[in-house]
Amino acid sequence: MDNDANCFLRAELALGAVKNSASAVAVTLGTGIGGAISINRVIYQGVHGSAGEPGFMVVDVVDGTPMNLEEIYHNLLQANPLSKAEEAFRGDELAIKAYQEFGKFLGLALASVVNLIDPEIIVIGGSAMHSGELFLTEVKKNLKAKILSPKLKKIKVVPGKLENAGAIGAALL
Repeated sequence: MDNDANCFLRAELALGAVKNSASAVAVTLGTGIGGAISINRVIYQGVHGSAGEPGFMVVDVVDGTPMNLEEIYHNLLQANPLSKAEEAFRGDELAIKAYQEFGKFLGLALASVVNLIDPEIIVIGGSAMHSGELFLTEVKKNLKAKILSPKLKKIKVVPGKLENAGAIGAALL
């Protein structure tokens, strides 16, 4: 038994976008934000089994209140990424701006992850990735802007390749 983000990364390591990578970070976007870390192709669970959760990283302060990435995700996309994406694809400027703003914050969070653990690659998946073109450019731009070392700026950010990666990863257990 394992969580969905760990299973997503397990499948992408075995058969998908990061199958040739020694270390990877995964982010899953859907009803929330999940994540996983692999080191030497082994999922790192942490001491209490909850390592790799970027959704709970504090990335902003609003009126003196720390805001984590998942709160920002829900606020910007009004807790309905599918509906907001449909609005953006129809040309709604506010919806497009919301996704770009989310991309900025995701990029900042991932820059902190890269600066901390120096992974080879980042893979992003989940049900909200159908709207990846709305925010991935901002993710990459803000990620690279906040990475400390020039060597780390070579990090690749890729979408997951597998349909139902979470289920595949669970089966691989």
